[in-house]
Amino acid sequence: MKFLIASDLHLSTHIWKHRPIYHDSLYAWKQIVDVAISCEVDVVILAGDLLDKQTNTSEPIAWFIKGLHELYDAKIDVWYTQGQHEMQSRPWASISDTAVHLHMQQEEAEDLVFAGCDFCQEKELQEFLTNEPALNADVLIMHQVWLEFMGEECKPQGSFSDIPDNVQILITGDYHEHIVTDYEIRGRKLTVLSPGSTHLRSIAEPEDKYVFLMDSSRKPSIKSLPLASRRVLRLDVSSKPELKAAKKAIEGFLSLAEDYAEENKMPEAVRKPLVHITYNKEDSELASKLDATFNDKAHLFYKVVRSYQEEELQPNMSSYVDAEDRVSMLGVLDNYVDEMREPGAHLLAKTLLQSNEPLLSLHKWVKDQMHEN
Repeated sequence: MKFLIASDLHLSTHIWKHRPIYHDSLYAWKQIVDVAISCEVDVVILAGDLLDKQTNTSEPIAWFIKGLHELYDAKIDVWYTQGQHEMQSRPWASISDTAVHLHMQQEEAEDLVFAGCDFCQEKELQEFLTNEPALNADVLIMHQVWLEFMGEECKPQGSFSDIPDNVQILITGDYHEHIVTDYEIRGRKLTVLSPGSTHLRSIAEPEDKYVFLMDSSRKPSIKSLPLASRRVLRLDVSSKPELKAAKKAIEGFLSLAEDYAEENKMPEAVRKPLVHITYNKEDSELASKLDATFNDKAHLFYKVVRSYQEEELQPNMSSYVDAEDRVSMLGVLDNYVDEMREPGAHLLAKTLLQSNEPLLSLHKWVKDQMHEN
């Protein structure tokens, strides 16, 4: 059997607010479906954050369900877990009845047993890892903030050392880099697969995106397959503010980006590349000239470096470590609200912090309280 593995689709119409950058996630999802069909895989595994929000417009939902139906028609199963972005008691994917929600469930594939778990907080995560079905699984499919990837400052829910010894492979979403690596834990090897995001979610992310192709043997073969994605040039002119050289570099990049788009038959909506320009605050005239020359040919991002080497991130820039993804406020909730003494307040706070639409969640909570009373 063959598996195509992806995560962090973040299906949405656009990414950066106030920027006309559209359809990257939808195009990536179409590629995943096409690659799965062309490679004749048996199962597509999706490790969370399949949608960017809990409350969505019709377009990303329509694309998502269309892809699920195409996989179903090709006799390809879909197994998925939820991330914190799209978390629902009834997942959006359940609309199609063509996908298996693997949360707290197991699936078998020849020599391997798979188990899954949606994004959860530390206490719930440890309960899952020390009970069925995790203790019988060869492969875990999850979506978590891990200590080894993000460090203590991002309030991880767990560590790879928490994974039970019977597990050979951990497939995890949330971290937006494509990584396959082995960890030596208690004298045995744990292979960790992070598919990474399927498209750029931040200007600081790597622009090359991939999915994994894996088989079901006892020692699986794992390959990375590329996805076509919008190109990025990162140009630092803070130490050498030479307008002519900067223009030449951007022009050369634009030519390469166009060749890449043609070679991969990319749709027009996702062809316009990104240019990230770092410049000295004193050279604002150079930046404005580059903007005037290339604004219609590329999406321009700017990072200002002050004369004393302090960096100033422009308001329209996105940071790679996304506060929404790291849910740090949720991670310290127990320090401020005692779940045992104030279960109602704790549940409400947890619900609002986990929600991408807190106002809607609050309205629902109020209605539920009125109904109960």
